[in-house]
Amino acid sequence: FFFSSRRRHTRYISVTGVQTCALPIYRFASTIVKTGPANVIWLVRNDTAGARNALKSGLREWPDQPFRTPHYLALTADIRIRLYEDDGKGALDVVLQQWPKIRATRLLRIQVIRVIMRHLRATCILAAATNNRENIRLAKRDAASIRSEGRQGCHGLGLSVEAALAAREGRLAHAVDDLRESVVALHRADMRTHAHAAR
Repeated sequence: FFFSSRRRHTRYISVTGVQTCALPIYRFASTIVKTGPANVIWLVRNDTAGARNALKSGLREWPDQPFRTPHYLALTADIRIRLYEDDGKGALDVVLQQWPKIRATRLLRIQVIRVIMRHLRATCILAAATNNRENIRLAKRDAASIRSEGRQGCHGLGLSVEAALAAREGRLAHAVDDLRESVVALHRADMRTHAHAAR
């Protein structure tokens, strides 16, 4: 899960439910279980086929248009599956292609979704090992934007991206300093999984 804090996770569920609260709750609940953060259950088992089948099943009852919360959840799951499969280029292609759709919704006005999407986009750029200068600048802007959100967890996530970018540019001492500060911030935010990853 993006946030390991139970309080923040509860907040995440509530805000993503706003857009679909008028729809049958069982449909949305089924989608949540099969897509979004919950889709990682299959990845933990190293079952990418199961993850993709669950993703497809979760979206079965939702039309392609308009782009709504279920599509956002499916998008994040698809990106994470591709990253798990070491398909950084494919993940980057998906996030860049779908970005205009999510930007056209109001979902990016919700802080946690905004941070998740910017962090995923920056991660995809790094995983793709692209030399595209525009994409690298985009990753740097995403990292700075995440840090500017004003929360310890966001500060830590932004620093972890900046550390990876610094390491990519050969600024290893700078990268180590950023990671150390990132670990402290993530621990303070009770984001222990991210903190361990930053170590």
